[in-house]
Amino acid sequence: MRYNPIKILLAVLLLSSCGGTEKSEKTDNIIAERKPLELIDKGIKSFPLDHETDFQGIKDPSIFQENGKEYLTFYNQPNHSIYLFDYDSAKLYKKITLSEQGPNGVPQHISKYFIHRMDSIFIDLITVNMYLVNGNAEIIDKLTLRENKSVTFDGATTFKNNTLNVSVINNYLLNKTNKPFLRAYINWEVDSITSEFIQPESFINHYEEIQTLRNTKGKTIRPLEKHFVADDQYIYSTTPISDSIYIFEGNDIVKSIYAGIPSITIADYKSYMPLMERIVNSNSGSGSITNVIELNQPPYFTNLFLSPNHKYLYRLLSHGTKPKLNPYNNKEYPVITAASLLILNLSTEEITSIKLPVNELKIGVPISAGIFASNSGLHIQMKGQENENEIQFRVFGVK
Repeated sequence: MRYNPIKILLAVLLLSSCGGTEKSEKTDNIIAERKPLELIDKGIKSFPLDHETDFQGIKDPSIFQENGKEYLTFYNQPNHSIYLFDYDSAKLYKKITLSEQGPNGVPQHISKYFIHRMDSIFIDLITVNMYLVNGNAEIIDKLTLRENKSVTFDGATTFKNNTLNVSVINNYLLNKTNKPFLRAYINWEVDSITSEFIQPESFINHYEEIQTLRNTKGKTIRPLEKHFVADDQYIYSTTPISDSIYIFEGNDIVKSIYAGIPSITIADYKSYMPLMERIVNSNSGSGSITNVIELNQPPYFTNLFLSPNHKYLYRLLSHGTKPKLNPYNNKEYPVITAASLLILNLSTEEITSIKLPVNELKIGVPISAGIFASNSGLHIQMKGQENENEIQFRVFGVK
């Protein structure tokens, strides 16, 4: 029999057309997964504000996800309210106004809050108390924790089996072990910190040398910032001067992933740590603290964010700063010369970056406040917006 390539090709096409839809979809999905990771500017996303909310005063916006829906949330201190917006429609979904007095009184000294569910919101105060309230601002429970000032909520906080996973901010206040730990578990039922985990030296290079530098006589240097986020299984950690993301399962480090830009050299601890210096001026028993501000700063990372679907990690990288004159007080202050946004695909470990329009965005020194991640991408608050009836974010996400 003679070989006829045309007939064979026709036969293959005929067979693939019969019941081939499912195979085609699988193939399309595989091809989509193999597409190079590409970050793009998706434009502006706006949310309307009521007359009680000033867009310039909003800090720590974040995404809460429940039943597959995303909600933008933030706390407004002037009216003591927690806001939730339907992310997709950008419409106000719920406003939870807390009482200051009475049986459901929550003091207006909120440090952080963590939404576990829509009817289960944990509130951390700068005092020794934590509160658990429902969606109607009614107090469900109250916890008095002597160590409360030493822990707080962050991007890696979770609540499982009546236990909160929190960040340790002043380890020496816990006074339970001689070793410093960066995270702790609070058992809500027994009002106590039951265990601590993740030691700084497990992922911070030159940790002992950094501590020695911090303890230099005549200097007061703040601790090196630690960035944490978490999904259902892992905790992801890094620092402003690390090119790597370190992945922990409980107290055990699983692996590290490179998450930097090869062409940019990040500051080492000897050049970065002096940026955290504070001068304590004492006078007749009273004192004041002055931050030492270096106007020409080297490159370092400012934030770490995880998408709610746990697919992507985002990092903000400051390429450096330069001095700029404040015309109101005639003093110089540091402004970012350039910045990049990096994204890491956690399933493929592929990483890419995009240069940011720093003149149009609120990117702070040394860390930025008005930033959050949704499944659409990373949102950075716009600079110089004129409409006071809304808050505007620039969105950068995967194409």
